[in-house]
Amino acid sequence: SMYDDFEEMPFQPIDNLGQYWYQSFLQSGQPQLLGFVFHTTDLLQPHHTWTTSALNHSSWESWVKDYYDQEDLNNLQLVRSAMATFTPIAKNSQDIRPLLTQGGAFSYAQGGIVLNSQDHYDRLTTAKQVIPHAIAMVVHLL
Repeated sequence: SMYDDFEEMPFQPIDNLGQYWYQSFLQSGQPQLLGFVFHTTDLLQPHHTWTTSALNHSSWESWVKDYYDQEDLNNLQLVRSAMATFTPIAKNSQDIRPLLTQGGAFSYAQGGIVLNSQDHYDRLTTAKQVIPHAIAMVVHLL
């Protein structure tokens, strides 16, 4: 079947988009290009991994904005733990796609409940996983 190894495929097309902007940054040295690269870490948000603009997408993003500080979603200890779950980009590598794929796989595995639930606890449980991982991914990219 054509889907036999879908778990091993790069998370497309965002991985290639991130790679394009990362290569552009490396070639030009223009730091503003990193903004496009960092935006690809938004794939850690479940609705982006599950590719839907429905299923509570906007209410999830509003909830994150409303509770980001109150629920300490950027908790340093959680970010440190998340850092350890990613395979660092090799020093001599310019390919960030494996890191993005790893983040997409994490989001896909962890975030499904917030597509169908607006319960605060469900959202908090998911957010305490995916948001620190998104921050950790940016740190790895730096």
